[in-house]
Amino acid sequence: GIFGRLDFTITQPLYTFGRLSNHKAAARHGAAATAPELDRVKDDLALRVTQLFHALVFARQGIEAAGDGERFFADQQLRFERLLSLGSTEISETDLHMLAAYRAGVTRTRLEAEKGVRLATYALEAMLDLPAGTTLEVVSEPSGPKEREDLPGQVRKALANRPEFEQLKQAVEARKYQAAAAESEVYPSLFMAVIVSLAGAPGRESFENPYIRDEFNHADAGAVAGLQWEFDFGIKRARIEEARANYRKMLYRQKTAEQGIPIQVAEAYEESIEWEKGVSSYEEAASAARKWVVSAIADFDMGVGTAGNVLLAIEKYGENQGKYIEALFNHEMAMATLRYATGTIRDAGEGSGRQP
Repeated sequence: GIFGRLDFTITQPLYTFGRLSNHKAAARHGAAATAPELDRVKDDLALRVTQLFHALVFARQGIEAAGDGERFFADQQLRFERLLSLGSTEISETDLHMLAAYRAGVTRTRLEAEKGVRLATYALEAMLDLPAGTTLEVVSEPSGPKEREDLPGQVRKALANRPEFEQLKQAVEARKYQAAAAESEVYPSLFMAVIVSLAGAPGRESFENPYIRDEFNHADAGAVAGLQWEFDFGIKRARIEEARANYRKMLYRQKTAEQGIPIQVAEAYEESIEWEKGVSSYEEAASAARKWVVSAIADFDMGVGTAGNVLLAIEKYGENQGKYIEALFNHEMAMATLRYATGTIRDAGEGSGRQP
């Protein structure tokens, strides 16, 4: 006939020589190690957006600088053509050809800068996920250089802020507890269990006998204490060695990061100083070249200068102006890399503030 039976056992570990606590701690630190990964991704994104921002800003400055040079050449072309039409001996067809050759270089520079603006704008719009039809308006950073913290201070920032350090710290702790949990596996586990069994068969006669159990009509419950100890002939020992090796490997990675990241900070720091000096040097060179242009034009107008000297001065001015803008861009890139290396790339107000 119809019958039913229900058996269940509730087991509670009493002492596992640290097996459960170590597994819990390993899981907790393992979860904590994944949290800094989001910060690292944010830092990577902030660095890329910063690079694209400055690429756009300085590409626009390149267009302005090229336009300045083209205006100089356009003015001289009108002057040369007028003098040639008047039969002046100070100018020749060769000078016009030479002017066209010089001017082509400036035009090419302007076209490259315009392409840079388009590419940087497209990349920024894509990274910022702007809605279709939205016009991206970018302004340059506020002017005024900011004081740079010394190298030891920058290294301290990196040690305190880089998400990799926190990630490695938590990963090391997770590996340590995993190794401890593997070591606990070689010891026995003490436990207590509550056993309950219920069975019923309607219409069946039940009987009470201490030696024979009625499998169809009974209600039993009891508690037992026990010890479980597994032997696997060296397999657990191999797992312990593997867990210890993973722990030592993670310690090595942490040590490598502690040595490598300060070097990365130092490289970015020295590069920022190098480009800051380059900015000052090319700024002076561009200023001197502009004065050369003015004086060369004046000398030519007074009949004591040559057309070749005027064109050479204009070309040199455009070249130095371009190198000045390039040095500014590279300085901003070095500062962005330094902020990334110190873990402060997403902090407000950390820019160098230099403006062409």
